[in-house]
Amino acid sequence: MGLCRCGCGEVAGRSSLYRPGHDARHAGAVGRRLVGMGSADTDLLADLPTEALRAKALAMLTRSLNRRAVTGPPQGVPMPLDQSSSAGEAAVVPYATAREMAPGHSTEQQDAEAAMLALLSKAENVVLAPRRLHLQDGSYADVDGVSDSPPILVEAWAHQGPPIGGQRNKVLADALKLAHVASELGRGHRKVLCMADEEAARRFCGGSWFAGALRRLGVEVVVVELDAATRAGIRAAQARQRR
Repeated sequence: MGLCRCGCGEVAGRSSLYRPGHDARHAGAVGRRLVGMGSADTDLLADLPTEALRAKALAMLTRSLNRRAVTGPPQGVPMPLDQSSSAGEAAVVPYATAREMAPGHSTEQQDAEAAMLALLSKAENVVLAPRRLHLQDGSYADVDGVSDSPPILVEAWAHQGPPIGGQRNKVLADALKLAHVASELGRGHRKVLCMADEEAARRFCGGSWFAGALRRLGVEVVVVELDAATRAGIRAAQARQRR
C-alpha cells in the first residue's frame, strides 16, 4: 500500500490511490488553485489521476469563470491581464461565457460540459479550458474549450436526444462562432463541436444543408461518451426545463 495521492501523508487503502473521500478533497484542492489562477494549468491537472477528478476540478474553474463573467472578480482578486504578445494579435483573456444566465442551462449541463472537455482533452492529449478571446476587429468571443498548442477551439453541447425547437440554431451559432474566431486568430485552429450523444450529433453529420455547411467550414463534430449517471442527470434537467 502506498501513500494517499492527495498529499495528506496517510496510507491509502488497499488497491487504492486515496484514503476514502480524499480523492474528492484532492480534486477540490486542485480546482481551488485553478480558480485562483483564473485558467487551466496542465501540470496541476496532470496531478489528478483520473478523468473524473480532472473534470471535477475543471467544473470548479468553469463555474468560477462564468460567475466572474457576469459579476466581475471577487473583491481583492485582480482581473486577468491581456495576454497578447504584440500589437495586432488577438488578445486572450481566460474568461468563460456566462452560461448559467442562459435560459434552460443548468448546473448538470455545465458540469457535463466540463466532463466532456476533460474527456476530449485526454483523447487529444491537450488541456482544453474555457477562455474569453479578444479579436483583432475589437469584438470578443467566449469559447468553451481552448488549447494553444496544438491550436484547438471547442464548443460543447451536452444535450441528450435529437435537437428540438431552436436548439439546432444554437449549435449552428456555435459553429459560426468557431469559424469566425479561428479566422480572426489566423493560427490554423481545429474547430470542434463536442457532443455527448450520438442521436444529438446525427443531425449535424448527415446529408442536410447545415451538415454540409459545417463540413465546408471545417467544423468537426466529435462525440464523447459520458457515464450513465451524468447522462441521466442531463436528461432529468432537460425534462425539468421543458415543464
